[in-house]
Amino acid sequence: MFQRITAAVQNLEFAEGKYAKAASIMNTDGTIRSNVIQNTFAENIDLVYGAQNESATIDNTGVTVTNNADGSKQVKVTSGGVFITADGGTTWNNAIRGDGITADVITTGKLNTDEVVIYGSDSPSFTWD
Repeated sequence: MFQRITAAVQNLEFAEGKYAKAASIMNTDGTIRSNVIQNTFAENIDLVYGAQNESATIDNTGVTVTNNADGSKQVKVTSGGVFITADGGTTWNNAIRGDGITADVITTGKLNTDEVVIYGSDSPSFTWD
């Protein structure tokens, strides 16, 4: 019973946080603030324009993008998902599938954890906002 009460309180707190976050990016007329959109683009611009030393090949196995400075690092896009390798293609890890992102290959200097929900079966067992 204590777990259910705790989970219910966490769900309410989580919902309150979601509404506050949504309100913080919206104008009073319901449109998204322009600085929010600009900041989103600014965070990713270095990744897009920094890709100056890449090569891409398309064949019957998909699209393979290789870092020309370090050929061991490659990304392959197929209908089955996005795969990554750090050993030149000897082994591939599935990073993204149609049903989600594989958490065991996440490496990041920045991970947005504004909203974390851990599910057990179909109901939230932990919520962090």
